[in-house]
Amino acid sequence: MSITIRDMQGNVVGYQDRDGTVRDRNQKKIGSINRHNGTVCDNHNQEVGFIDGDGNVIDRYRRRVGKLGKDGVVEDWHGIALYTGSAAPLLLDFDKAEGEAAEGERFDFDQVARQAAGSGTTEFEQHTRQAMSPRERLLGALMQEGFVSPSVLGCLGLIGAVAVGLVILFLFQNPSVFSRPAATPTRSILVAPSDANATNATALPDDQTRTTPTPQPPTGKVNTELLNLRAGPATTFAKIDGLKQDTIVVLTGRTQDSLWLKVTVPIIGKDGWVAAEYISTNIDVSTLPVVQAPAQ
Repeated sequence: MSITIRDMQGNVVGYQDRDGTVRDRNQKKIGSINRHNGTVCDNHNQEVGFIDGDGNVIDRYRRRVGKLGKDGVVEDWHGIALYTGSAAPLLLDFDKAEGEAAEGERFDFDQVARQAAGSGTTEFEQHTRQAMSPRERLLGALMQEGFVSPSVLGCLGLIGAVAVGLVILFLFQNPSVFSRPAATPTRSILVAPSDANATNATALPDDQTRTTPTPQPPTGKVNTELLNLRAGPATTFAKIDGLKQDTIVVLTGRTQDSLWLKVTVPIIGKDGWVAAEYISTNIDVSTLPVVQAPAQ
């Protein structure tokens, strides 16, 4: 027995089978949901997002795009009720029924929500509003569509996190702030050379003590909002940690095709593999040594 997914007007837009398979209104399979961890995958078994334990719908870039309530009502990130039954359409592309739209056109849930909002109050909306708390109804009445409810504490926390991150990045790139300058050795004026040859002889060891500075390892910077640090060069490997945008990484190797990079993250003291397209660097990654991928 499958769950029927309906829009605000009660029209069927898809189905979700008991095993997690998601189908459109024509019973065509378009993806699946892992019932154990909430992960949503497309027809190519590629992860497109997940639904956490609180019902929040998160896309592949770890952005909140909607919410599934306990009463089965699915809302978008504006808080507008879209449909019931499953949150899969927020992450998967649902084709319109044959004959209703041109080939390749996708079902626009935002447009359905706008049409439902402008068509008057339906019985479904009345039931949804009755289930909302007074605070949610007040926020819905005060906030215009397209805006996120403000949170002073959330904004201050975000600003503080950015400031701390910038300070840490500055200290990491300028370690000399807390170090004393090296003392410059001076020659003793009490020892006078007997002649010009002695002067040249004593100057030679000083020239020989000059050392070549140790070359620094190549580095890169994360150029996306959140990047997974994995145990191996593929999405099938376990996730070790998440790297925020502008995090500095040390490049230590690559795969044979240069699509994955072996890196060390100094700020968290961990190493692993990241996708090369999400790392900005001034070097040619093909010059890095090829590293054998670990066994899964």
